[in-house]
Amino acid sequence: MGDLPLDVQVKLLRVLQEREFERVGGVDTVKVDVRLISATHRDLERLIAEGKFREDLYYRLNVFPITMPPLRERPGDIALLVEHFMQKYAQSSGKMVSSADPRALAALAAYPWPGNVRELENVIERAMILVSGPTLTVADLDFGRRLGMTPSGGIPIGTTAEIGSAPSGEGGRSLYRRLSEQERSEIISAVERAQGNIAHAARALGINRSTLYYRMRKHGLEHLLPTRDEVVPHPLDGEPPGH
Repeated sequence: MGDLPLDVQVKLLRVLQEREFERVGGVDTVKVDVRLISATHRDLERLIAEGKFREDLYYRLNVFPITMPPLRERPGDIALLVEHFMQKYAQSSGKMVSSADPRALAALAAYPWPGNVRELENVIERAMILVSGPTLTVADLDFGRRLGMTPSGGIPIGTTAEIGSAPSGEGGRSLYRRLSEQERSEIISAVERAQGNIAHAARALGINRSTLYYRMRKHGLEHLLPTRDEVVPHPLDGEPPGH
């Protein structure tokens, strides 16, 4: 509702006041008896002060207001929404993902969700593309660049003002930073233990190789990736060199 241009607001106000309208190109007046439910994510009172929304229309609409708090103010809903979106995209992707692990839920609960539920759905849809096992993990989450990235390009982090709460634990580092650093450390350790064999490292981490390549690039670990000349087929890989 907050995005309606002023000329449309005038027409809608007339329908609400007079309970009638004329169709485009028509000559007959049509009577209406409807119940109107409207929604907006914008501050209508501020728009009124700026001359962008009609005050009389606002009071016509504001008969029984229902305020829906943003997602960041109701973190208890996140786990339920995550389960719903996982089920939704499991059907379309054909993947059998039964749950999200505690670290993933903690990261989702700590994120401030500037895009509200639509942004959460977007994150889960993307995670369902990356997930390779029965459980969605923090390695499958990618919040984009809304809050800025870690220096290595990993999971986004926020300042105290951005997150909306004080940082906690381990020298005041935010949850995002600690999760990102832990993920980066685990990837480095797995690659080192596998002596640079990315397929073996991916199996040790419980993810597929394409996901590991993606996460390594997100963390700025391209220097650990083998060059084409260094790729040597391994009897356990079952794949030709260069793949």
